[in-house]
Amino acid sequence: MITCGIDIKSSTCILLALTGSKDSYEVLDLPKKIEIKDPSNTDQIRDFLTQVTELFTELNPDEIVIKKRLEKGKFAGGPSSFKIEALIQVASQAPTSL
Repeated sequence: MITCGIDIKSSTCILLALTGSKDSYEVLDLPKKIEIKDPSNTDQIRDFLTQVTELFTELNPDEIVIKKRLEKGKFAGGPSSFKIEALIQVASQAPTSL
């Protein structure tokens, strides 16, 4: 089983992939970060989606877990982080949870 964990910070997603079971797992080598420099630039959004889709196609994860961000309040996630979350959710056929 391959699980891909994702933490979204501003316009960057930080990735970690594990294979194995809860008791015995191995960290897979993959790009650690994928960033969108300008979230209002359509070409950069498409490039980000292409990179994430290619990564998920190559990795073929059984599950994707995204670290949930606050939607309201002082430490709420910014609009770019929610855009990145949506792109990740549509980029993979694997079940995605927060």
